Amino acid sequence: MQTRSVVTPDVSIVIATFNRMPMLRRLLDRCDGLQELDGTSVEIIVVDNAPDQSALPTVNEAAGRNRFPIRYVSEPRPGISHARNTGVVAACGRMIAFIDDDEVPSPLWLRHLLDTQRRFDADVVFGPVLPEFPAEVMADAGEKRRSWFEAAFTQTSDCPTGTAVAPNQLMPNLMPWPICRRPMATNNALLVKERCIHSDTPFRPDLGRTGGEDSLFFLDLHYRRCRLVWCAEAVVHEFVPAERLTETFLLWRRFRDGQITGFTPMMLDRPRVGRTAGWMLAGLAQLGIGGGLALAFLPVDRVRAARYGTTAMTGLGKLLWMKPFRRRAYGQSGRRAETRPVGAMSKS
Repeated sequence: MQTRSVVTPDVSIVIATFNRMPMLRRLLDRCDGLQELDGTSVEIIVVDNAPDQSALPTVNEAAGRNRFPIRYVSEPRPGISHARNTGVVAACGRMIAFIDDDEVPSPLWLRHLLDTQRRFDADVVFGPVLPEFPAEVMADAGEKRRSWFEAAFTQTSDCPTGTAVAPNQLMPNLMPWPICRRPMATNNALLVKERCIHSDTPFRPDLGRTGGEDSLFFLDLHYRRCRLVWCAEAVVHEFVPAERLTETFLLWRRFRDGQITGFTPMMLDRPRVGRTAGWMLAGLAQLGIGGGLALAFLPVDRVRAARYGTTAMTGLGKLLWMKPFRRRAYGQSGRRAETRPVGAMSKS
């Protein structure tokens, strides 16, 4: 049974988590330190996607000292889509702010998102995601490899706040107006719930283990003429563990990115066949050019060859976007969702 706050909050911060207790603890502490929210009521929803409810002690501990009410929700059904959908259903706020459990917000993160939403009457606001790397790994990586890692994990834009955010374009330079091409994802986003959420399953459950559910959700909002805008000041920092700082991880990540670009237009209520066909042609070019350059540079510059290899893998993903080629990225076996109050809930 869902437990609701007595006072309807202005914003629900939704955090999906899975067996990352130290990072979750850090995130909840940083949320407690959010600044310049006078007059704005906030609640925090933690959705635990681990069947053993491993995050509950961490949430209980944080709730006892956090100035915002926290609610714990157990969602053991496997897949990130179930976790996000459960968070959306549990959220009482007029607006929902999404942040990942391996991220931390800057002190004015939520203030900037809210100001941008009001200033531009936005339905969705996206902010930058900047990476934090293990110092010991970066110290040994070399300048070229460090530059590659920075580029691979940074999600930002030079566009000014208020610029429209749009999906990738085949020929962006031909657009008659400036657009921000920051990836449309939930790792730093604020949305107006009644304008954007029209069911209990806005994120497709069948994409819960492979990913792309948030890209599809925002792509659908784009085609529904929702106002998606950029906020350059609403920064969050993502901790990138050492196991992701490998050529293999980045190659497969870019392959998945290419797949998501290819299959999301086909999964809209009104499939955009021409868009996917165009991306497949672009993918063919990326595969040929990127693969050729990767092979050419492999004997002399391994890092540069790997960077071209990621271009080729992106192209391959756009060609092989079909369901049989998708790799599992999320999910463990589980059961039905359960919500329970914790510490600070009695304050609401």
